[in-house]
Amino acid sequence: MRKFFKYYLGMFLYKFSTDQARKIIQDNFSLGFESNSNKISWRLMRFYLAQHTSKKGKQSHLIELHKSFWKGFRGRRFHEITNKDPANVIKKEFIPLIEAAEIASKQYKFRTLIEIGSGNGQVLDYMANRMGGIFEEFIGLDLNDEQVALNNNSNQNRKLKFVCCDASEWLYGQNINNTLILTHRGVLEYFSEDMVNKLFSYLSNGNNGVLLIEPIDHHHDLIKINSSFTFGYEFSFSHNYPNLLQKNGFNILYLEDKSVDLWRTLMIFAVVLDGYFSDSRN
Repeated sequence: MRKFFKYYLGMFLYKFSTDQARKIIQDNFSLGFESNSNKISWRLMRFYLAQHTSKKGKQSHLIELHKSFWKGFRGRRFHEITNKDPANVIKKEFIPLIEAAEIASKQYKFRTLIEIGSGNGQVLDYMANRMGGIFEEFIGLDLNDEQVALNNNSNQNRKLKFVCCDASEWLYGQNINNTLILTHRGVLEYFSEDMVNKLFSYLSNGNNGVLLIEPIDHHHDLIKINSSFTFGYEFSFSHNYPNLLQKNGFNILYLEDKSVDLWRTLMIFAVVLDGYFSDSRN
C-alpha cells in the first residue's frame, strides 16, 4: 500500500512539476546524487519514474535514463571520485577470475581485449599492464566524451585506446573475433535482457570470450529465475548471466557468486564452445 501511494504521489508531482525539475531527475537518475537529497518531492518523482519505466514496454526509456546519467556531468564526477581510490582498480576477490582469464586467453589466442564501460580507464590500464604480452590491443568503450578524451590524453600505452560510443551499437559494426569482452562491477546491469542476449549471440559467431564482474539481486535464484528484472536503488537489471551465456553457446570456465562490498556479485569467465563457430585459431 505504501508503494501505491508513493507511486501515484510521485506521478502527480512529476506530471505537474517544471521542465527543469524533471530534467534534474532524469539527468541524475542512475545513482541519484540529486534525487537522494533532502527534497522529498524529488525522491518521490524519481520513485515514480523508476517504477513506471521498469514496466514491460517502457524499459527502453529506463535504459535511456541510465545512458543520460553516464554521458553527463554526474557520470564524469563518479569516474573522477573513483579515480582517487586505488581499491577501485581490481579487488583481491577478483584476482582468481583474472588469473583464469589470463591463462585461457593464451590457449584461445585472443588478440583484442575490449572493456565496455571503461570509465576512468584504471581497470583497462591494469589489464594492459598485466596482459600486454597476450593481447595486441586494448580498447575501452565509454559513453562519456569528456572522460574518454581525458583517458586518451593521459594514456602512454600504445596498445591502449579509448573510444567514445554506445557499446550496444558500436560493437555490431566491428568484426569481433579472437576477442575478450570485459565488464567491471556493473555495466551490463544497465542493458535490458534483450540487449544482453543480442550481445552474447553476436559474440558466439567467433572465437570470443567474456570476463564479467556484475552485480545481481540478492534474491535472484539462478536455478529457478531465468528472466531479468530491475533491482536495487538504481533500478538496474539483475540478469541470469549463466543461463544467457549457455543459451548462446558459451562454456563457463569460471563462475563465482559472492558478496563484495555488500553487493552480490557474479564473477564469470566464459568462451564460445568449440565447434559453435568455424574455427579461426589456426
